[in-house]
Order: sequence, then C-alpha cells, then structure tokens
Amino acid sequence: MYGFGALAGDWGGMLSDLALVPYAEAMLVPLPDGVEHTVVASAADNITDGWRTVAPALAEHPAAEVLVVGGAARSMSLYAVDAALALGAASVTSAQQHPSGLPISASLRSPVPEKRR
Repeated sequence: MYGFGALAGDWGGMLSDLALVPYAEAMLVPLPDGVEHTVVASAADNITDGWRTVAPALAEHPAAEVLVVGGAARSMSLYAVDAALALGAASVTSAQQHPSGLPISASLRSPVPEKRR
C-alpha cells in the first residue's frame, strides 16, 4: 500500500520522484529479458485482487460454480476467472462490462482439460 500516506505508513507517494520500498531485497523480483516494465506494472496488485475475490469462497465451497462480473478494471475479473479455474471451480461464468474481455475469458481453460467453463 505504498503511496497511501499515513494510512499505510510513510513510504512516499508512488507519484513521487522516490519511494521507499521496505523489504525490497525480499519482495522485488527482476523481470526476465524482453519483458517491458510497463506490461507488469500492476500485475502484483491485479493478480492478488483477482485471486482473493474467488479463493476464500472456493475454499469454503470446493468445486462450486462461480460467476465473475467484470467492471472497469477488466484485468482483475480476468484474473478472477483464471484463479477460479485453477482452484477447481466446477464452472466459471464471466460477465464483462467491456465486450473485449469476453473472448479473453472464453480462452481461459482449467489446468485439467476436462474441466471447461
């Protein structure tokens, strides 16, 4: 939660010239060659948000049917679809605000080939 001021600690704003990143030696991972930093800038945030929207419910109700409704943050709903499939959802239905997200949702597959949405 860097950049949220006193709420999350005084780490400096992410629109600042410099930001203090505690535990950077343990938390930061170098990008592989050829991967642009702008492509993965929000990956950690969006991936974890997508996961935490479905993981607790699937832990409580394994192999449940899942409905993911996507809004303005299209990538988070796509990560939620992917996480639900990886966590063993019986089926995943994706409703996207942005029609361009539907083909992406449809292309995601469960790690086990016979489990398709």
